[in-house]
Amino acid sequence: MKKNVIPIYLEDRQERILRKLSESEGTSISSVVRKAVDLMIQHLPVDKDPALRIVGLGSSRKKDLGVRHDEAIIQELEKEFRED
Repeated sequence: MKKNVIPIYLEDRQERILRKLSESEGTSISSVVRKAVDLMIQHLPVDKDPALRIVGLGSSRKKDLGVRHDEAIIQELEKEFRED
């Protein structure tokens, strides 16, 4: 996976803690920061999750797709298997 360089400014306390964490884990400070960012992303409130911006972008003729999405997926998969 490609990694991007992003310069950041840390408080002395933050840097000390990151150094201790990286030493105790036997890894780099960058790795500790990446893990912390991943944890923060995982705990985003639903309304702040950028992935949810896709909701409502498309439209279908099925009015209850939001409720019956599993059934709709199964129906489409069954169609594909019948065509093979």
